[in-house]
Amino acid sequence: MSTSATPDGLLPLDVAFLFAPHDTYTVLAVSATLMPFGTDAYIDAVDISFQVNGRPGVFVYTTPSLLFEQFAPFVGLEAVAGQIERIYQIAV
Repeated sequence: MSTSATPDGLLPLDVAFLFAPHDTYTVLAVSATLMPFGTDAYIDAVDISFQVNGRPGVFVYTTPSLLFEQFAPFVGLEAVAGQIERIYQIAV
């Protein structure tokens, strides 16, 4: 793994091991971002890009990085994927 910093100053981090293969969704990418906090502040966050297996589209789930670091295996992608699946079922 490379240890050179990215243009935004963040070091790349391999987090694939945090996401066990799942039959409902597939994690495609994880990237650092910022999310609004209150009315005039931002906090470090993580975007998790994923697909719901068998459905078109790529979806993004954003979580504060503090929560991600501590609870990555439990961020709730299964619940989010289930909600997306229910939306597709309504559409047909």
